[in-house]
Amino acid sequence: MLNVEQRYRFLYKPVVFIASLLPLAWMLCGAFGWLGQSLGPDPVKRLEHFCGQTALNFLMGTLAVMNVLLSSAFVPCINYTVARAGAGDRALVSTIMLASSGLIGGALGPFVVGALSDAFAPQVGTEGLRYGLAAMIASPILATAFLFVAIRQAPGIRPARARPE
Repeated sequence: MLNVEQRYRFLYKPVVFIASLLPLAWMLCGAFGWLGQSLGPDPVKRLEHFCGQTALNFLMGTLAVMNVLLSSAFVPCINYTVARAGAGDRALVSTIMLASSGLIGGALGPFVVGALSDAFAPQVGTEGLRYGLAAMIASPILATAFLFVAIRQAPGIRPARARPE
């Protein structure tokens, strides 16, 4: 049985590497007419269209995985915050965490993407939305940095005392 490190090294990394070579394999098959593939009368346009769509598909897949990972980090953040709060403040802290998450993620996120899309529109035209979404890749990195700083500055959590029965 493989441990976690061996799975990443010998299973996941080769699969991702091979998947990253699939667009190259498709381009070579199209260029040489292998496996019934053809680039058509305008090969440059076809390659630009395919590579752009493939890049967008990889981006959306990466963002989906990132969303799952960040969603799985939300519960430990609430647990950490509730553990740090006093007994009378736990409900308030949970409510503030959930409300701020909804406001920032549900309301502020689309607004920022729209504003970035409008800002990019004069330079890239209708592709502004794509660039606006791509610019949001920095937000999980910033969130991770803020969480790291918060955890480093907070004193350790004391274990709960056993209650006498």
